[in-house]
Amino acid sequence: IAVIDTHLHQLKKSPDIASRGFVYSKESKDLMLEARDTIKNTIDGYLEKNKIIDTDVLKDNLQSIVSKFLLQKTAKEPVVISVIITV
Repeated sequence: IAVIDTHLHQLKKSPDIASRGFVYSKESKDLMLEARDTIKNTIDGYLEKNKIIDTDVLKDNLQSIVSKFLLQKTAKEPVVISVIITV
């Protein structure tokens, strides 16, 4: 879940990650931190390249990148649901 400030054209705060049945979150704290950094970098890169925020395109990019990242790290294919809130 990411909140983007459309006036400042940046993330309002660090994205939140919710995991259900994929990995035990207490044991995979480092994985979640890496995933959060991947999400932040993806959103920051998108915002730098695009003046107009298309949340559907951003969601698709996030789902693809995060899915590939998690597959590489865990050899599991999770369902990734991106939630982008613009304020």
